[in-house]
Parts: sequence; structure tokens; C-alpha cells
Amino acid sequence: MSSTIFTEPGNFRDLGGIPVTGGEVRSSRVFRSDDLSTATDEFLDSLLADHGITEVVDLRAAEETAKVNLGRLGSRGIDYHNVALGGQVMDGYAMPANDDDMAEFYVRLVEQHSRQMVSIFSLIAWSTGGLVFHCAAGKDRTGILAALLLRILGAEDEEIIKDYGVTAGNVRTMVARWLAATPAASSMASDSVAGEAADADSPRVPPREFLESLDMDNLPPLMDARPTVLRLALVKLDAKYGDALEPLRAAGLDENLVSRLRSQLVVG
Repeated sequence: MSSTIFTEPGNFRDLGGIPVTGGEVRSSRVFRSDDLSTATDEFLDSLLADHGITEVVDLRAAEETAKVNLGRLGSRGIDYHNVALGGQVMDGYAMPANDDDMAEFYVRLVEQHSRQMVSIFSLIAWSTGGLVFHCAAGKDRTGILAALLLRILGAEDEEIIKDYGVTAGNVRTMVARWLAATPAASSMASDSVAGEAADADSPRVPPREFLESLDMDNLPPLMDARPTVLRLALVKLDAKYGDALEPLRAAGLDENLVSRLRSQLVVG
């Protein structure tokens, strides 16, 4: 019996309305989110009815998606693409010590996964409906991908950082969602067979004891979405390459793709 608990995502939003060169991002075309594989039926229904979502890009690695696969997405007729940007961020639960460590992590994501990012931008450029990309929390892998997409579209860094900072206000909701997916020991099946079945069916989330130990007013860097982190990551990329987009250009981001993205996603 599956132990997966379906909940509404806590970090879903439309990138529409963000100011960019020539206007703003077109609404209902590109969205960012936390994990959709455990989203409720009601939420998934709204993706189609209210937002016109036709494609989902999952940034998680195979070991993250193996537990629940598409979840209830699989019955919705949505085109699903798994383009992994590294392994599970929380593997080992080793915490970056400070904002600089987190910024370096973002820089490595860009350097090590530029080709995958360009392939995702191609999917966005040629999507005929709404497209949502997500990882586990919709914060790190999703956050740097959204930042680079907005850079391509000509958004000022302050607008990019403002969007990233929205996630900080959603952390409490995401932690509550993870807690709902990790029942307390007293409520779990006591026999080993049932316990193994629960482990096989459950999505990978941070351990309950870790979540319960969090000081929500003083979050560790990996659990927060501090604007200084993304600002520092962009500064580091600009300083190292002359432009944060340069690793993407080396991986295939050409003017044709940039032009297509802007024509599809920017409205005056």
C-alpha cells in the first residue's frame, strides 16, 4: 500500500509580469515550483484548467524521482521531461556554512549543467502551452534556472533577485509539506514489512527530526532563500566569465534560441 501523502505545492508561481527588456514576461507561459509528483488532484486539475500547463520539466535526479515517479501527473496527459540538474541537494544533509558556500554551489550548478539548462530553455522556447519546471523545493536548482532565464530575457538583477526572494516567504509552507510527508515514528507501521513498504513508496524529503529541529527565524543557508546568495552567485559568474550567461553560450545558447525565447515569453 502506498504511503505517499499528496499535498499542495508551497512554492509554485508564474514568472509572468516580471519586467524585462521590451516589456514583461508573458503570463501563463512559464512557471516555477517545488515538487509536483506529490501534488493533489485538485492542484493538478488547476494546472490545466487555470494555467494551461501542457509540459512539466523535472530537475530532480533519478534517485529522487524513483520513489513516486510522476505521481498523479501521469494521468493528466501532460508532457513530462526529466532533465536532472545534479543529484539530490540534501544528500547527506551537509549544510553549507554561509552564503558564500551557497553561492559557490549555484556557480557549480551552472558550470556542471549548462548543457542541460540549454536543453530546458529549448523546451521552454518551443512549448505551445504553459510549462512549469521544478525540483524538490523549487529553490536552488529551480532558482538558478529561473535566474538565468530572466537574464536571457533582459531582466535587471534586482528583479531576478526579487523573484528568488519570494521563496523565502514560502519556506514555512514547504517545511509543513515535508513534515506531512514524513509521519512521526508513533504513526508509522511497526512491523518491518510495512515499514519497508512505506520507505519504498515515500518521496525523498529531509528527515523529520531535522525538520522539527529547524529554527524558522534563523534557518541554515541550505534551507533559506536569502537574496544575498543569488546576488553573490551572479556576481561570481559575471566576474569569472564576463557574463553569467557565457557558460550557457558555450553549451549551445545561441542567438536563435535567445530570439525565440524573447519572442515567445516577452509581451510589451
